Amino acid sequence: MKVLILSTSFPLDDSSPSGIFIARLARHLADHHEVTVLTPADCHLRQPYLQGKIRIIPFRYAPLRWQVLAHSPGGIPVALKCNPLLYLLLPMLLIGMFASCLCYARSMEILHANWAICGIVLGFAGKLFGVPVVTTLRGEDITRASSRKLDRLLLKLCVRLSDRIIGVSQAIIDQVRQIVPVTEDQFCLIENGVDETLLSVQHEWLGSEGHMRLITIGSLIPRKGIQIILKGLKACGTSSLLRLTIVGEGVEEVTLRHQVRDYGLADKVTFLGSVTPELIPAILGQHDVFVLASYSEGRPNVVLEAMAAGMPVIASAIPGVDELVTDGRTGLLFEAGNVTALTNCIEALRQAPQLVEIMGGNGRRHILERGLRWQTTADKYALAYQAIRRNWI
Repeated sequence: MKVLILSTSFPLDDSSPSGIFIARLARHLADHHEVTVLTPADCHLRQPYLQGKIRIIPFRYAPLRWQVLAHSPGGIPVALKCNPLLYLLLPMLLIGMFASCLCYARSMEILHANWAICGIVLGFAGKLFGVPVVTTLRGEDITRASSRKLDRLLLKLCVRLSDRIIGVSQAIIDQVRQIVPVTEDQFCLIENGVDETLLSVQHEWLGSEGHMRLITIGSLIPRKGIQIILKGLKACGTSSLLRLTIVGEGVEEVTLRHQVRDYGLADKVTFLGSVTPELIPAILGQHDVFVLASYSEGRPNVVLEAMAAGMPVIASAIPGVDELVTDGRTGLLFEAGNVTALTNCIEALRQAPQLVEIMGGNGRRHILERGLRWQTTADKYALAYQAIRRNWI
């Protein structure tokens, strides 16, 4: 089957953290289907090329050095927030995206969009050429639509133009149904998966020096709540046997480094920057507890990956995350933004270190029992494609 995937976030090289989860889905789909990915170009000159079995087509939308809207940490929303002048590039991006869709959609059997705006653009192309459209909603669309009228209208248009809407969490499905009337057969849940390598990660619990090693992974942007983790670490005391590793890059890095210095945590916090996905299993294996302090998420893959690696997860109790982490069994949940509650969670595991291994084992079993592997995810998408094609024909 010929599948066209449209995404504003996709890794254009091995070092890019942009849209890793979409790349992993595409790679597994490409084992049995002919997969082409359309994504915005960046500020480097790029031509269509092969990434394994996937054909990547970065489309131009501006002069080379101005192509900075996509692929940075936090994606287009963060880029626009940091530099409002980039709004001037949005029409050019949409025109370039639509033109590229018109070039390639006509020869495809399935059009697969990621996020609502891509669903609208690809939806119009699908209507023009008579090709069915699948749109996956991943969280941020819903967060914005719940509070902003324009985003709510965009979401409704996306649903109308899509033949199937896929949510990566039950919370997303429930939230969309509150905003847009969706028929039962138009909407389905397909959860993201994890790579097999994570399921074989081994740990030397609490390290050789007895420190409890915390880690957080993600873009260093405001909604990720990294500042809350640093406040929680400070509240635990500078003499506590705690260490924190921060993996990722983004607009808040300078602020976070200043916060570490001001709190006297320089000997307890390590910034690793952006790392390639292949290194994540080994890095997780060198830590004991994963921490997520986000204010909003869709269904964060880093939580799935930490659980697959056999780690307990301390996470903010927000929609999407509370479907993954069972409080007291696979980790501990706290109210988003509540430093005291986060500190209590950290202290609970520090004072009862046996729970670290127990909860970590429970998390890995949860992943195995649910079959949350990328191959399983790709197989479910393939079945959804086939069902849509049957109904379309």
